Amino acid sequence: MTIRCEQLDALYGGPSRCQLFGDVRKTSEKKFKDLVIVPGSFNPLHDGHLGLAVAAAQLTGRDVVFELSIENVEKPLLSRGELYRRLGQFGQEQMVLVTRAATFPEKAELVPGSVFAVGYDTAVRLFDKEFYERSLGEWNSGSHVAEALERIRLQRCRFLVAGRVSSGQFLTLRDLEVPFRFEDLFRALPESKFRVDISSTNLRAKQ
Repeated sequence: MTIRCEQLDALYGGPSRCQLFGDVRKTSEKKFKDLVIVPGSFNPLHDGHLGLAVAAAQLTGRDVVFELSIENVEKPLLSRGELYRRLGQFGQEQMVLVTRAATFPEKAELVPGSVFAVGYDTAVRLFDKEFYERSLGEWNSGSHVAEALERIRLQRCRFLVAGRVSSGQFLTLRDLEVPFRFEDLFRALPESKFRVDISSTNLRAKQ
């Protein structure tokens, strides 16, 4: 994948909130909307990420862009060197949107009208009050779960949720307690269409 220094400069020292990496013939005309977005840390990139992208594209008929944020609620800013390494895992034909969006409301504002393809474990965090306490500081965490989802709705974004193994169980959208008023934001990716029992955490442990 081609990585241009001016793009990194715009992310780390400039006003840019996002930069798209990949085939320049595609990126030159790509608009950040109405896509399938596969967010992740990609440390490392694995078959689960790639399979999810393929399944989501087939189900929705949309173009797929991977999203990697250099900002994280729980971790320091990703270094240039580490970003370069992670981007190097992708092929030139793949599209990676690198952002400074640590939360889904921020991501939604960058890619309006898009569908976020995520695993069950990521979807759970959308309703994790402790996560909002860490990311939003003194704001009331309970009300901000709803406020965050309303911000996502305002951008016409939705979630496609794939099942994941957790504590020995395969959990899906049906196991997630979604408030009735937000049920329309979520759609299950059937197990028959996608299931890969692998995670970046387990791969790093084996390494």
